[in-house]
Amino acid sequence: MNNVKAKKLLKDKKVVAELETNQRAHFKVVSNDEHSVIFSKNKGWSCSCRHFSIKRTPCSHIIASQEFLKRRREKKVK
Repeated sequence: MNNVKAKKLLKDKKVVAELETNQRAHFKVVSNDEHSVIFSKNKGWSCSCRHFSIKRTPCSHIIASQEFLKRRREKKVK
C-alpha cells in the first residue's frame, strides 16, 4: 500500500527537496498533511508522520522521497 501511495505522491509532484548536502537531505511531502522527511547518512530516514513515529518502518512519504532522490541523482549522472 505504501508503494502505491508513494508513486501517487511522486506523480502528483507532492515531494519537494528543501535542502541537500553531502550528509543530509530534507524533503517536504504534502499528502493530507504536510510532512518533513529527513535523510541523514548517520541516522538513516525519518518522517514526521504518525505511521513512522509508531511503527518505525518506511512510510509512503519516505518511499516517495527515496525515489525522488534516486531520480534526481540519476539525472545528474547523465
